[in-house]
Amino acid sequence: MTWNIRRAALDDAASIAACFRRSYTPNYPYALFNEDVVCSNLQNPDVAMWVVETGGAVRGTAAVVFDKERRKAELGRACIDPDYRGIKENGRSQFQDLITERVQYALDEGAAILHSTAVTSHPKSQVGLQKGGFIPACFEYGKYADLYGTQRETTIEMIYEDSPLLVYRRAHRETATKITDLLSLPFAAGKDHQPDGSELSQNVDLISNHALITVVPGNQSMQDAVSPMTDALSQIIDAQDKFDYVQVKTAADYPHIALLYDALKFNNFRLAGFLPGWSEDHDFIVMQSLRTQLNRDKIYLTSQSRNFVDIVEGLGNI
Repeated sequence: MTWNIRRAALDDAASIAACFRRSYTPNYPYALFNEDVVCSNLQNPDVAMWVVETGGAVRGTAAVVFDKERRKAELGRACIDPDYRGIKENGRSQFQDLITERVQYALDEGAAILHSTAVTSHPKSQVGLQKGGFIPACFEYGKYADLYGTQRETTIEMIYEDSPLLVYRRAHRETATKITDLLSLPFAAGKDHQPDGSELSQNVDLISNHALITVVPGNQSMQDAVSPMTDALSQIIDAQDKFDYVQVKTAADYPHIALLYDALKFNNFRLAGFLPGWSEDHDFIVMQSLRTQLNRDKIYLTSQSRNFVDIVEGLGNI
């Protein structure tokens, strides 16, 4: 069986929404189940969508979503109609072809960092992304709602190893710190920042009952940093009391990140990973806290993902 991949058009919206409804559990009401939301995405200049056609009908879809600066590109959740999964042509699957198509598009559009999210309720998304050149960067333990009636969904944030920013950093030997050396992720340390204040932002997903918090400590003296870091910790602990899962991304290139890191460890946060080039000015260390325990036997990891998780959890105990 052969297929054709092309850019999606507005008149594909109904087929794309139907594909999402067939492909994903109703336990988590993805916005793309709705045809109007698909239409909105198709008209958004920061979103590019594709469809997979088999036998003249849409059997799969996928997207690239750019941030507002168009320097970071996310390969959004792809879906293939359940009746058409596992089909290969010349050793390649539709999922792999969608990854290749989107990676090339994002690179052509000038994205500096490419990333995507793999689920662990089954390892196929991890396998496909790894074959497409992506490597694990962050292990998100129980981040999302229970999708399949078993337990909260654990995901892995993966980064395209040949993202232009990472290629540049490897070429210029811009690697530092024990964590990033072990994770094989290029890291720029000791940036020359102008003095600035601390920043904290929070995004909430009520369906998954999680809070995602980003902290930039600010380029202040250690003494001046104590008060804003204490305020940030207070807001994080407040979120920890309200939500099942809390994730904290902290800009990694300020020396007094240690104040917050140690305080978070004391409050039962654990290292989740490292995201290089996540914003134009900062790399981020990621920590997380989950209120409930999960059955590890139901978290399926490839050998590459397992090795990454073992390293991250080992570093988190140091």
